[in-house]
Amino acid sequence: RGAALAHDNLLVLAWAKENPNYTVGITNLGEQDLIAPAVKKGVAFRDAHEIVGKAVALGVAEEKDLSELTLEQLQQFSDL
Repeated sequence: RGAALAHDNLLVLAWAKENPNYTVGITNLGEQDLIAPAVKKGVAFRDAHEIVGKAVALGVAEEKDLSELTLEQLQQFSDL
């Protein structure tokens, strides 16, 4: 799994280097430290990372900051 993530990151960085004028439409997805509070509540780091990743993907898909997602939208990923 780690090798796959490293490979994916390598592809993204290579693409970014080849496309220096590309800009991201969403510059900030909200609170930067979202994983630590879940871990403090007893969620395994891997699970917390997956939950936050799904929320970020939804934010990107809907072109919204994470703070703009509704509680119902976020609860589909976790019942915390």
